[in-house]
Amino acid sequence: MTNKQEDLKAENKALKKQNKELERELTRKEKALAEVVALLTLKKKTRCTVWGGRGSLTTAEIKQSIISEIGAATAAGGEHE
Repeated sequence: MTNKQEDLKAENKALKKQNKELERELTRKEKALAEVVALLTLKKKTRCTVWGGRGSLTTAEIKQSIISEIGAATAAGGEHE
């Protein structure tokens, strides 16, 4: 092999490595974005029931609604800690 071919081969290898790293970073950021969207949606949908203030009672129906919203947010990409 000539020097030019070796240089091209090394450059190709470096570009593949960089591409793989960028794809990993993009995937990580997409997951983070999906989690933020899911959490914001959950907060918006349950603002009245969860963040309604201290001392208010939560009915079984509202609790079930909150549980289903958490499940939907988790399915949409949010993480449950």
